Amino acid sequence: MVCITILTTWIIWSFVKKVGRQYEEHILESSSHETGIWLYHFFRSTFSYIIWIIAGIVILNILEVDITPLLAAGGIVGIAAGFAGKDILGNFFSGALLAADQPFHIGDRIQVQEFTGDVIAIGPRSTRIKTLDNQLITIPNSILTNDVVINYAEPDLRLKVRINLGVAYGSDIEKVKSLLLKIADETIRTGLCIREPEPSVYFLDFAELSLNLQMIIWGDDYTMTYEIRDFINSRILELFKEEGIEIPLPRVDIYMKKE
Repeated sequence: MVCITILTTWIIWSFVKKVGRQYEEHILESSSHETGIWLYHFFRSTFSYIIWIIAGIVILNILEVDITPLLAAGGIVGIAAGFAGKDILGNFFSGALLAADQPFHIGDRIQVQEFTGDVIAIGPRSTRIKTLDNQLITIPNSILTNDVVINYAEPDLRLKVRINLGVAYGSDIEKVKSLLLKIADETIRTGLCIREPEPSVYFLDFAELSLNLQMIIWGDDYTMTYEIRDFINSRILELFKEEGIEIPLPRVDIYMKKE
């Protein structure tokens, strides 16, 4: 009877697993958001645990094993497991909150703590992101619900790029602003950035070694941040050299005292 019970359980589990695989793609495609996807995986995993637990209880009954002591011991073990598993349960509840709140979707680029990457999977316990270095990072869902998450894909794909730089004291600020706006226009004509909102340049402050400015320009694709910065910084270096505008470097003055 024990063998029959195990065989029957295995057959039922295999059948359900096979049916689930056949309809998995259909279920996932029919889900308009991550809530349906999360619920599908959650119930599939839960059903697998339940069916094997029931099978274990049936086998113990067949063997005429008194499960009362096991239940008593299970209570003690359950308390210990409760402390050990509170983080796991917390991650599952956090996964449900993420599915309901939807602060990000699969394909969005997010930043949480020191990690930045594209979301490739949202599970009941954890979320996986692929970093810009092509590394796979698994983040417990409890971190995502308790920490600050930056979503670069929301509210739209546009991204404000800020370029900070300093020029030497004595530089013509209006000329510097004009050159930076010229570079902004060149960047827009390459297709890397957009005209609306208009680019702008601000003279921010008097630093110890430089006059500090900031150029602001908008791109229509947040994934092109590095390309935008590379083009603008390269043009700043070229154009400032041509126009004789100095970008100061930190220096140390050493005074020698003669004996």
